[in-house]
Amino acid sequence: MKWSPEELEYGDIIRVKIGSVYHYGIFISEEEVIAFGYPPLRIREIRDDQVRVVSTDIETFSAGNFVERGIMDASEKRRAKTPEERVNFAKSRIGEGGYSLLHNNCEHFANECVFGERRSSQEDHARARWNNRPLFSVFVMALPEDMRIEKLYPKERNREILLTGNREVKKQRYAVWKLLEQGVSRCFGYNFNDLHFHKSREGKWTADEFWFSLSHTESAAAAVLSNAPCGIDIEDRNRRKEYYEKYPEKLPKLLKRVLSEKEEIETPGETLSTEDFIRIWTKKEAIFKAWDGKRFNPERIETADFRTKTFRIPALPDLVVSVSGDQMDQITVFLSENGNLVKIPDTETEELL
Repeated sequence: MKWSPEELEYGDIIRVKIGSVYHYGIFISEEEVIAFGYPPLRIREIRDDQVRVVSTDIETFSAGNFVERGIMDASEKRRAKTPEERVNFAKSRIGEGGYSLLHNNCEHFANECVFGERRSSQEDHARARWNNRPLFSVFVMALPEDMRIEKLYPKERNREILLTGNREVKKQRYAVWKLLEQGVSRCFGYNFNDLHFHKSREGKWTADEFWFSLSHTESAAAAVLSNAPCGIDIEDRNRRKEYYEKYPEKLPKLLKRVLSEKEEIETPGETLSTEDFIRIWTKKEAIFKAWDGKRFNPERIETADFRTKTFRIPALPDLVVSVSGDQMDQITVFLSENGNLVKIPDTETEELL
C-alpha cells in the first residue's frame, strides 16, 4: 500500500505521522474518524488498559499534521471490503478496549476494518528485529521409554520416520523432531506447520526461516537453532567407553581416520583416552553439520580452525554435547523435561576443552 496526501474519501484507511509514530484510522467525514485511541501526544498520559476505539473529528485525529490516505494496489483492492462495510465494522467497535502497542494497536484495527485481518507493519518490523537477533539455542532431552510416535509435519519427514525399520532409531528420529518443534516455539514463536522444510540429497534437513542442526543417541536427543549456520553432535560417553573397552583394537584404527596430520603430530593418537576421542569426534561432527559439508571426512577437519564448544549438563552427565557456529557468544542451553523447557544456567554446564 502506498500513502498520499490526497483528498480523503468515505471509508479510506488514513494515517498521520506524529513524531516517529504513525496513527491510523478510518475516515468517514471531516467530522468523524474512527481510530483505536487518540493521537499519541506526549501530553496525553494514558495507560494501555484505558485506550478505547473512539470516534473523533479529523482535527483531533491529525493533531495539526498532514493526513495521508492509503492507495491500494490491485491485489489489495480485491481483498478489501467495500467502504460501507469498513465504516460499519469500525462503528461496531467503538468503545472496545484491549489495546497493545505491539499486538493490538491502531494499525491492527484499521487493517481489520479494511481487509478483515489484523496486521501491523510496526509489529512485523519488531518481530523481524526479534527473529534476527543473535541467537544460538541448544535443546537437550533424555528419550522417554514409552514414547508414542504420532504424525509429524512435514509429511516428508513423517514418511521418513515411518519407513525407519529399526524401532530404536525410529524413536530417536521422532524425538529429535519433536524437540525441534519445542525449540522453534521457544526461539521464534512460529507456527511449526507454516514452516518450509527441505531435505538435501545428502539427507540433511533445512528450513527457509532459520538454521538448525539435530543429533541423537540411544538415550538422548539434541537440537541447536540459530539465525546463522550451526551444528550439533551428542555422544553417550559411557556407552562409547563400554564399546571400546570391549573392542580395544577398534579405537586406534578409528583414530587414524579421525585425526588430521597436524592433530596427530600435536596429540598422538596413542596418548588419547576414549573421552578425548569423544570430544574430538563430536567437535568434528558439529563443524561438519554447521558448514554444510557434502561428505564427512573428519581427518580433513582442523578443529582449531573453527569455533566450537563441548560441554556436559548436570541432569545428563553421561552425555557429551559439541556445538559449532558463528553466534556461540549467545549460547543458551535448555533441558526438555515432560514437555517443559528448563534453562540451564551457564554456571551449571561443565565445559570440556
